[in-house]
Amino acid sequence: MSTLTFAQVQVLLDQLTESSLVAYPLLYDNQDDSALSAGTVSYIKQKVLFGQARQFELGNPDRGRLYGSILLRLHERRGLGSAGRNAMLQAVVSSFRSKAVGGVTLLNARIVNQGETGNWNVTSVEIPFFWTNT
Repeated sequence: MSTLTFAQVQVLLDQLTESSLVAYPLLYDNQDDSALSAGTVSYIKQKVLFGQARQFELGNPDRGRLYGSILLRLHERRGLGSAGRNAMLQAVVSSFRSKAVGGVTLLNARIVNQGETGNWNVTSVEIPFFWTNT
């Protein structure tokens, strides 16, 4: 029987992000970004969202598929054009495209929101994932 906990999946995804996006400062959703937001260096903020679970068969609640998403917010300083943002976006798409890591399957990334906040252009990218407990 193979069972991954939410904590184990979080660690796997954090390690993947840290090793894949080394060119950019990375913060997690529970970390303060005020120091970076006062500067001029592009950075990425990550949040892992756990979604629903689907049971495979009646009477066996432990066997099923669990779903979630990695939400990455790419911060690029306003007024610098789109080249930096596009480079970050390409790094994300290339690093997470249809990848399996430690029993977790990542699906293709998609842009879910673009906008501005303070001195930053922010592009939000969602990477859906799932894993199966058997």
